[in-house]
This record gives sequence, structure tokens and C-alpha cells, in this order.
Amino acid sequence: MYNMKILFLTHRVAYPPNKGDKLRAFNIIKHLSGQHSIHLACVTENRDELKYANELTAYCKSVNIVYMGVIWRKIKSLFCLLSGRPLTLPYFYSYRLHKKIKESINTEKYGLIYIYSSSMAQYVLDINGIPKIMDFIDVDSEKWRQYSQYTGFPLNIVYKLESRRLRKYEEKIANLVDHCIVVSQEERALFKSFLRSTADEKISVVSNGVDFQYFKPASLSYEKGRLIFTGAMDYFANVDAILYFYKEIFPLIKKQVPLVKLYIVGSNPAGEIKKLAADKDVIVTGFVKDIRPYLEKSAVCVVPLRIGRGIRNKILEAMSMGVPVVAMSEAVFGIEAKDNEELFVEDNPGDFVERTIALLKDQDLRLRLSQNGRKFIENNYNWGSNLAKLDTIIERLVNG
Repeated sequence: MYNMKILFLTHRVAYPPNKGDKLRAFNIIKHLSGQHSIHLACVTENRDELKYANELTAYCKSVNIVYMGVIWRKIKSLFCLLSGRPLTLPYFYSYRLHKKIKESINTEKYGLIYIYSSSMAQYVLDINGIPKIMDFIDVDSEKWRQYSQYTGFPLNIVYKLESRRLRKYEEKIANLVDHCIVVSQEERALFKSFLRSTADEKISVVSNGVDFQYFKPASLSYEKGRLIFTGAMDYFANVDAILYFYKEIFPLIKKQVPLVKLYIVGSNPAGEIKKLAADKDVIVTGFVKDIRPYLEKSAVCVVPLRIGRGIRNKILEAMSMGVPVVAMSEAVFGIEAKDNEELFVEDNPGDFVERTIALLKDQDLRLRLSQNGRKFIENNYNWGSNLAKLDTIIERLVNG
């Protein structure tokens, strides 16, 4: 495939690659930069992230990061409430960035526009003559629908409204771009269920990967009563998950395993999460530079997520390090690991407790899940082989 210029639009700064959407975006940029010239444009609500332009220039020919304050973004979204448009669009829209993108399109001869996240499509949907790939990652409209189920009035009404509006917008995008990508076969099936006129061959699956040389089982012995939950701890789905776990599941585990400890590892813990640290058996770490030492000392990784779409990298990384996973079915959506063989999937609190305790007490069972989980990652989540599918899609799209 010949070298070409690619305009890459993303809703977050793709560095450092330390969580979900950033991790996927960074690895795609890194992969594509091996053959093409990448011109990156993105927004951020954190001024500190502006400095990462330097790191990204190692993979990108040009980097445009525009800062947008959180308060102003929320005000713009509120004004949009009565407009009929998704609130997500003004939240991620910057006139400055739009102007820079237009100037870039006028001066550079792009062979492809890669749109990462539906919120960025608004910048280029009116552009003709350049092939466009829309990487939805997962179906955001479904995520908002789930949010509405776990929040009270009036937010549940707002979230339900956003889900409906965003679903219409996702369908509009799918019909206007040249190709669509999602992260799993399950997301593809969900997407197809509400797309009335988009051909099957226009939607492809490009799954995530894991650096399983970086996330590898350690020789150090683990702590037999240690549980871990990882993730950005200001993210609604993660906050909901750990509060639910602490209230409904953790007390039942403690009754049978009094020495159990719960490590909550992740950046920006919300106020409700910080309060849990008052319990001597709960450790809230906040941001950590390297999550591996925390994973390698853990007996079990618990993932009691009730909300969310896409592939949970927290599960892939734990399995890659040989840490057995007990998760709810929503958490493993899109991960085709076998229940009872490569991880445990339980939605009932009592069963979740039973599985977790079994892994804490039965070393042979833990070893079996540990080895099977690692093997599953090696066979299915290699960034190189998974992103090779993207190369095929681009070549077919550009060369006809």
C-alpha cells in the first residue's frame, strides 16, 4: 500500500495511551504511521494535555490540539437541548479546530480522512472527494440509553433523549461516509439492528489488542486476599460499578474471607469513591504511573460493570497478566472468551460472590483460569494482526 496523507480526527488527545479510547486511537495512529503521513486534529478539556503534541509528533506529520474549557462545553450543550441535535456535538465542537481542519484540507492532498468517534464527524461530513472511514469504536447511543436506566430524574430524561438523537446521527453518518468500523462482532450486530439502509459490507470489525509482552505474568507471588478494580474513576460506568460492588457484593465476600482487600486503581476518583477509603479494607490509589505492579499482586480482578459498550481493556490487560477475571456480562460484551474456562461471567450478586471466593481459596482453579486467560489474549488480541484488517479496508477503499 502506497504512502499517503491521512487526516486523523479524534475527540481526545491520543496520549498517553493509558485508557480505553486513547489506547485504541494511539495504536491505530502508531500502526498507520508506519506506512502513511498522519495529520492529527483533536480537542482537549485539559490544558496539561497540550504538551503531548511533542510525543505525538513521533508518529504524526502535524498535530493540532485545541483546548476547550469544560464549563463552556457544558453551556454549549445545554443551549443545544431544545435544538433537536445531540448534545454531544456542541460539546466536542470547536470553531478554531474546524477552521484549522478546513485550512489543512485546502493545503494538503489527503488520500483518506479517518474519523475516530462519532462526535468528530461533524467537522468533515460536508467534505467531498476524499474517502472517509468512520471508526465508531462502539455504539455511543446505546451507552446513553444505559445511563438513563441507572440515573434518576431529570438526568434520566436527558440521557434518554440524547440516546435517541445520537442514534439518528449515527445512522446519518453511516450513510454519508465510505466505510464504518466497530470494535466487535456484537457491536456490529447492534449497529446493524437500527441501520435501515447501510449495506453489510460497509461495516467492518477491527478489534483492540494488548501489548502482551508489556502486560505479562510476573514471577512475584500474589496476595491471596487481594481484589482489584481498574479504570478512570471519574467515569460514570466505573463509579456505578464499584459503588454497586461495595454495597452488594464486597460485604458478602468479607463474611467468608475476612482478610480480603479491595484495591480501586485509577485516576481522578470521584468523591463517592474517595469516601470508600474510610473502610480499612479498601485502598483507593488515584492515578498510578504503572498499573502492572498492582495487577501482579492481585488474586482476582473484579469487573462488576452494569453499563457500557465496546471492549474493556481492563479485562484484556488483567487476563494478559494472568490475573483471573470475574465480570458481569455487560463488561465482557464483545470479548469472546469462554465463561468457566477463560474467565467467569456472573450477573447475580450471590453467584459473583461465589466465583470470587472460589478463586481466592482454590489455587488450582485460579491457576487454570490464569493460564487459559493468558492464552486467549495471545491468540485473539494481537494489535499487529488485528490492525492488519484495517490496512486491507484502507487499500480496498482507496484503490477501489
